[in-house]
Amino acid sequence: MYHTTDYPPGDEGPDELASLRFRLRNNVRGVLGLRGLVLVGTEPDPGCEVLGNYYNGTTHHLITLYADALALARLHQVVLTAFGNEVARIAEGKPKRREVGQLERDLLVFRRGYWSPDFGRQDTVDAVTRTWQRAAGLPETLQSLKDDLGEFSHQVQAAETEMSNAILGLLAAIGLPFGVGLAIWHGLSSSSLTGLGWSLGGIGVAIVLLLVCFPGLRRLLLELWRDRGRE
Repeated sequence: MYHTTDYPPGDEGPDELASLRFRLRNNVRGVLGLRGLVLVGTEPDPGCEVLGNYYNGTTHHLITLYADALALARLHQVVLTAFGNEVARIAEGKPKRREVGQLERDLLVFRRGYWSPDFGRQDTVDAVTRTWQRAAGLPETLQSLKDDLGEFSHQVQAAETEMSNAILGLLAAIGLPFGVGLAIWHGLSSSSLTGLGWSLGGIGVAIVLLLVCFPGLRRLLLELWRDRGRE
């Protein structure tokens, strides 16, 4: 029944059937996989009109709770695919803290609110959802998304640290000559505007020499300029 629209089972059929078997109570047996859930009864059906017929409740569960559980598991796959597409989009450029942070929060809300459903006392329904998730490889997909977002967070943190170091380095390279030059000008006997102009000229020359002698400062300045242009 599980392969009725695909192909008849071959020699490997019993092994595959054993891997797909889904444990149920009483007189019902079933298999559960990516193609869906198939249930069969092991005892004759006395009829829908017979009171206490176990199959009546099983049929009701199949078209309501079990079907809802499979639909929920399928929606999990759709949502994780959407998350994966968003992660791939972010990976095409430079990750930004706001985008990565929002995606991490959305994934956390999904995991805490929708990934682990609880249908009350219907343990079988939870088992349907979890079994289909495992068959579709959804736990591995979720873990991969968490790892990717964690890597993005590390990249964003490293970029911000590098940016902070660049700003501090440029402040030191520019601020130190300014501080020394202004201190010298202030210490002159006649703090005239002409002396201030010469001091500022000397400061500019010192800054240019620092940029020429230290290529790392030039790279920091260019990196800051490129980041400003991207924003």
